[in-house]
Amino acid sequence: MRSLLFLLVLFYPVAALSQIPINDRIDLIGDTRLLGAWQHGTDRDGVEINQQSAFLRLRLGVRYHIHNNLDISARYGMRLSDETRKLSPGLHTTGENQNGLLPGEGAFDIASLRYRPTSRLSIEAGRFQTSSVIWSVPGAIQYSLFRFEGNGPNVHWVDGVQLHYNFDGGWHSNLVMQWHHRNAPSNIHRYPIHIAETTPHLSWYNAVHRIRPDERLRLLTLNFLYIPNCIVMNTEDRTSGYITASVKTKLGWNLSGQAQLLWENEIGYNFNRPDNIAIGLPGENGDKARATALTSTLNYVDFAPDHSIGFLAAFVPMSFAISPFLDNNLIQYEIRHVWDATSRIHVHSFIRYQRDLEKTVGATQRQSRLFPVMWITYFFR
Repeated sequence: MRSLLFLLVLFYPVAALSQIPINDRIDLIGDTRLLGAWQHGTDRDGVEINQQSAFLRLRLGVRYHIHNNLDISARYGMRLSDETRKLSPGLHTTGENQNGLLPGEGAFDIASLRYRPTSRLSIEAGRFQTSSVIWSVPGAIQYSLFRFEGNGPNVHWVDGVQLHYNFDGGWHSNLVMQWHHRNAPSNIHRYPIHIAETTPHLSWYNAVHRIRPDERLRLLTLNFLYIPNCIVMNTEDRTSGYITASVKTKLGWNLSGQAQLLWENEIGYNFNRPDNIAIGLPGENGDKARATALTSTLNYVDFAPDHSIGFLAAFVPMSFAISPFLDNNLIQYEIRHVWDATSRIHVHSFIRYQRDLEKTVGATQRQSRLFPVMWITYFFR
């Protein structure tokens, strides 16, 4: 409890920094998020799980507009938790686990130069954030099988180059070329993906979106990702590239007032399927792992002013290991309420149920967990 109060005390002074006057060429960017969670369930060995945790994430930076079509940005992020015993803010260049920075660590998660040569094209180079979620189409639950940096209380980043291009008819393209050498990437890549820190890698991500908020089909998204030489395919340690794609649709219906009903579905497929036995699942050599991931979300947006609620069902196999929102080898159900208290303060409350999709080798049963979670985020904008 003392640690939680300490995190709460830190939350408010950082939020107050956004009130500092800044001239019209400099924008304050970032957020601070306080999160509390409890989990209860049964582990794979039959042992009861009963844990409470609290996290505080601080991300604070500036964007300087050098010219109308050129700006430079820098932002520093740090994670703290109620179990943090040692602070190591420093300038970490990689994430030690699948959640990016460990509690107590800090790093620049943005250090980039962005150039807009035309009204349609934007080029950003350096360290930056990416997202396969389109925030202009609302929803209480906005998940994706693909990339997003900084989910929950975490700090992630991408090193490389990204290009945004706006086409006619509501079409948009985002191409990301991610480079890492001597440091594993901080964005999420779960087992069975293993990216060697000492091997140079250039991975590719491309998303194409059709955004039409006033039509029945509000959103259509096509995602594609390639990571070279990162997944073990069989017990002979043959490795292969990770090639995966998805299609997402979001249908919408306008209700009374500002209310909307939004139904989103995404299907993802992993094209290089490893053997089950190579990724910790029962089977023989040659028995291929499941490759298809599915999510379905129903959002009731603005059912009351500034209040939205969402329902999610997701099924993600062990081989689909890149979603920041959904663990692999997972069945997940979730109900979430979002209160937009102000334009800067958003409060999320949700209950999440997770269960292993398949029983792993050596486990006596499938793990199952129930998570009540609440977080409050203050945005510097």
